Amino acid sequence: MIENLIDEVPPATVTRQISGQLKWFDRTKGFGFLTAPEYDEDIFLHRSVLDEAVCLILLEGSTLEVMVEELEKGVRVTEILSVKQVGGDDEISALESIEAIPARVKWYDPIKGFGFANAFRGIEDIFIHSSILERYGIKELIACEAVGLRVQYTERGPIAVDVCDWVPIATEIA
Repeated sequence: MIENLIDEVPPATVTRQISGQLKWFDRTKGFGFLTAPEYDEDIFLHRSVLDEAVCLILLEGSTLEVMVEELEKGVRVTEILSVKQVGGDDEISALESIEAIPARVKWYDPIKGFGFANAFRGIEDIFIHSSILERYGIKELIACEAVGLRVQYTERGPIAVDVCDWVPIATEIA
């Protein structure tokens, strides 16, 4: 009986702390990848790990101190210890380094958790994820609502990384 229990115990996994760089992260898909010099392969990062770390935004290229687990299928992040955002030592300084632009909400679906906005005098739609709004307690956006957005331009297109008040931005443009 005891021998059967011993046979059922899964093999131990290797866990260690590393420093890696965010390659990309897609909140809609719920995952992304890091790169680190210690590994030839990309390191899997699941949204649940971000949620546990209460980390709402990660900018591509940010440096993360993480705990990883080496599994048969590859390496995955199990815990985020610290984040150094691109352009600053923390998320707030990184966000403040991005100029806010005025935009109008094209559509937003709170059930899907995302939507799009049009920048003032812009041609590309800007992706807005619910996690950006949740930081300020905003449940949803209404079509044609005026907002200020800080935007990161990625290979997939522009993504809102912060939302702010429209009025100060609109006054600067006028």
